[in-house]
Amino acid sequence: MNDLLVRLVGQRDLPRALAAVTAAVLLVGVFTLGVRVGSSGDDDASPAPAPNETTTTAAAGPPDTTAATPAPPPPDVAALPAVPAVPSPNGVAAGARSVAYEGGISGIASVKLRGNQAIEFTGQFVDGAGTRRRGTVRGSGPEVHVAGKALDLTVVGELRIRGTTVHLTRGTIQVASSGNVTAAAGSFTFQPAFDPNAPRTTSSPQPTDVPGPVTLVSEPGVTAGISGGEAEWVDAPATLRATGKDRSTLSWAGPGVVRAAGRDHKGEFLGVKASALEVTIERLPGGVRLRGTATFLQVFADGLPTLPGQGRMRVKRTPGQVARGTNGSFTWAPENDGKTDFVMTRIKPGNAEAAWVSLGLDKLPAMCGGEECPVKGGDTTGFRSGRGINAVIRPGTGDERDIRFAVPADAALGRHQIVVVVEGNFEPIRVVVEFEVVATSPTTTR
Repeated sequence: MNDLLVRLVGQRDLPRALAAVTAAVLLVGVFTLGVRVGSSGDDDASPAPAPNETTTTAAAGPPDTTAATPAPPPPDVAALPAVPAVPSPNGVAAGARSVAYEGGISGIASVKLRGNQAIEFTGQFVDGAGTRRRGTVRGSGPEVHVAGKALDLTVVGELRIRGTTVHLTRGTIQVASSGNVTAAAGSFTFQPAFDPNAPRTTSSPQPTDVPGPVTLVSEPGVTAGISGGEAEWVDAPATLRATGKDRSTLSWAGPGVVRAAGRDHKGEFLGVKASALEVTIERLPGGVRLRGTATFLQVFADGLPTLPGQGRMRVKRTPGQVARGTNGSFTWAPENDGKTDFVMTRIKPGNAEAAWVSLGLDKLPAMCGGEECPVKGGDTTGFRSGRGINAVIRPGTGDERDIRFAVPADAALGRHQIVVVVEGNFEPIRVVVEFEVVATSPTTTR
C-alpha cells in the first residue's frame, strides 16, 4: 500500500522560520516523533562503552515525593463526566477538564485547520483545472483542509482537547492515507521539478499560480507539510481514537486513574508515556472522557514519576591533574538499562568540592492536560549555574556530557574528590570523581 504523508504544523515556540520547516519536511520526509516534553533530549542515543570507566548503578527504587502539594481542583468537578472503569490491568480512565495528546489517531476522514496556515507538497498532483503536474505546490490561507479515505494522523507536538474544542498548540501533525488526498487553501503556486539533465546555466523555473483545490497523488516517499500559527481543528470528530504505536504522551487535568504495575495511580494531574496506546477520547460539553489500554514507559502523578527506573551513571573520563585557579572537567553518562523511563529530579552536592561544579538539570515534562500547573524537577541547588542536562533518559539510551568545574586559587594541593548525588525514580546514586590539584598546569610534551 502506497502511503501519502501530509504534515500539518500548528503553533510551537520554534526558532526556525516557516521556510526552514517546510524545507525540512521535503528533504527528510518523516519527522522524528520523539518530541521534547520537558527534557532537552530524552531521545539521545545510547553512548558506546569506553575503557577505564567507573560505573555507579542504581536499582529500582521509590520516586522522589518531596514536591509541593498540587493546587485543589476547581469547584466545577462535579459537572465533569464520570470516570469510567479501567478496562485492563494496564490502562487509563478519566472524566477530565482537558486533555493533551501526542501520538497516533486513526480513522479520520477530514482535517480542517483554522489559523494562518501554509501547505507545501513535492510530487505529482492534479490542480483545480484538471491539469496533472509534477513539482512543488504551495498553498496558503487562513484555513487549510485535507481530506481522504481513512486518514491516519500522528501528532508530533501537542493536541489540546477541552470540551468541544481541539487545538494544535505546538508541533506538527502527520496525515497518512493509502489513497489520494485533496488539499484546499486560499491560493496555490507551482514550481516545476528540477531537471538534473538541464544545462548548468539554466536558471530554476519561477513559481506560477495554479487553481485549487489540488489532489495530491499517493506515491511512495511523497510528503507534504502544513505550518503556521496556532490552529483549531474545526471538524474534529466527537470521539477520537488514539492509537499510539511509538512513543506517545497522554495527560489530563481532573479526576482519573492510571492502573499500572499492580496498583492505581491517582492525582489532580495525571499523564503517561507509552510505547503502545489504544484510548478513546470522547469530547463532551462538560469535559473529556478517556478510557483505554497502554504499555507504559512512565506514569506521572501531579508532575512526578511513579514507576521505578533502572539505570546507572558512568564516569567515562576523569580530570587527572588540574592546576589551582583553572578549570577542569570530567565526562559522565546517565544510562537507562531498564524498561521504564529513568527520570532525574534532583542533583545535589555530596561534599565541599562538588560546589566547584557547573551543572544544570532540565525540568520534568509538563504532564498537565494542557492546563497550567507546577512543573517539577530541575533542582541543582548548591552547584554553579550550568547548561541543563537531560532529566528523562529513555529505555536503552543514555546522555554523555562533559561537566566542568573551577578549582579555587587557594585550593589545597593533592588528591581531591567531587561527590555528586543523583535522585529520581530510583535509589539515590552517589557519583565520585577523583583528581589531583597541582600548583601549575602540567607541561604538555610533544
